[in-house]
Amino acid sequence: MDLQLHVIWILFVIGLSFVTGELFIPGGIVGVIGGALIFVAAGSAIYQGSTLTGVFMIVSTLIIIPAGIMIIMPRHAVKAELSSNEGFSQGQENHRLIGASGLTVSPLRPMGTAEIEGERYSVQTEHGMIDPEVQVTVTRVEGNTIFVREEKG
Repeated sequence: MDLQLHVIWILFVIGLSFVTGELFIPGGIVGVIGGALIFVAAGSAIYQGSTLTGVFMIVSTLIIIPAGIMIIMPRHAVKAELSSNEGFSQGQENHRLIGASGLTVSPLRPMGTAEIEGERYSVQTEHGMIDPEVQVTVTRVEGNTIFVREEKG
């Protein structure tokens, strides 16, 4: 049974849509199905005697997909700024925190988040675990790791 050329084009467009959808729904299955639909469409076009259409589908796929990735991905790539307000720090400035006091925001088991001098940092306890809302003191900094201990008193 001969497939009409418009059905072949519909398969091609659906295949391209599935491959593009793989950018948003990672996992591989959607992309593999899309790739299979593209090659079925191109193969069917060639088999139906429209070699030029089949070759056009393959060549345009090899151009459209990489171009689409280059256009779409920068817009959807992680652009969030890693700020100290969210618990991220670069480490070089952390040596000034030695001796500073702060308050644990999350449980430290042994790692967690503490607010020190009004900013959140990822910290590690010297020993054991510390509950949230407990006063801590920075004892040392090694690389990007800030070590704290619970304040007694």
